[in-house]
Amino acid sequence: MKYQIDDSHIDDIPSAFLYRQIMDHYLKSAIGCFIINDDWDEHALLELKQKSEAWFLVGLQTDDMDFDRLDIIEGIVRCQPNEINQVVKLLNISSRGLIGIDVNDIKKLF
Repeated sequence: MKYQIDDSHIDDIPSAFLYRQIMDHYLKSAIGCFIINDDWDEHALLELKQKSEAWFLVGLQTDDMDFDRLDIIEGIVRCQPNEINQVVKLLNISSRGLIGIDVNDIKKLF
């Protein structure tokens, strides 16, 4: 076929991904999400940001606990435990979707 559409340029890296401390391999993403209640320390967050190559980190807070590592992360989303997947899905914007939202616009939001 002369004019075949080549999908090889499409990037399969998710915009947002939920990371857990128990993971032995961090997939790449633009927005690294983590659950604050999982007791992430400063070293673990820096390692997460480096290994995931995330542009920024977003903490998902499911309780009223104070989080003192605000210099490492760009934002906190307060949600219920059953809403975590919906928040990550909302942040996982796609350039192939109907509405194009730039990741930088999301970062400005925080």
